Amino acid sequence: MKLIIGGKEIPLDDKEVILTRKAVNAFFDSMRAGATKTNAPTIYLTAVIVAYVKTKGILESITPEALQMLMDLANQRESEG
Repeated sequence: MKLIIGGKEIPLDDKEVILTRKAVNAFFDSMRAGATKTNAPTIYLTAVIVAYVKTKGILESITPEALQMLMDLANQRESEG
């Protein structure tokens, strides 16, 4: 999987993507189950929206310096692997 930030492509580690996807899925599964159990269906949708807004804000706040650091780490990972 690759992430594009500021027009620059950053390769992501497949193992990290799998672990992160499992954690995120577990969170949303828990939110969905809690919404069903408490008869509060909008809580799940609210969680999805809040996660989207928070993630979007974090990605938009990545500075050029942080982006360069990510690129350097990705390049180092590719050269080692």
